[in-house]
Amino acid sequence: MSLEEFAEAEAVAGRLYELAEGVIVAVEVSGLTHGKVLHALELQLAAWELAHPGCVKYRASGDRCRIDLPGFQSERRPDLALYLTSAADPVNPWEHWIPGIVVEVVSKRIGGWVKHVAATRAV
Repeated sequence: MSLEEFAEAEAVAGRLYELAEGVIVAVEVSGLTHGKVLHALELQLAAWELAHPGCVKYRASGDRCRIDLPGFQSERRPDLALYLTSAADPVNPWEHWIPGIVVEVVSKRIGGWVKHVAATRAV
């Protein structure tokens, strides 16, 4: 499936999907350990943002942001993304707005690490 087709596709309510090299992938709910690691990182980043006002223009995760990778026919929803510039298009920013920092917490699930590393190296 192309990135354009994926953008127009209807999703099942309550589910989050990514496009990985043209294949639709349903994103699973994260485990508790994953959430704790992400929460600890979010607290540190929030403290840094308070100490450096204006540096981060937007901080988001999951369904509040996306990274389009047209060359790979992929759309990713990172665990956390920090945008250090303002969106050029506030209505539909995702096509060209690139986060300055992207965080993906990788779980120990069998195969998860290998899959994540392969996808990251492709980018």
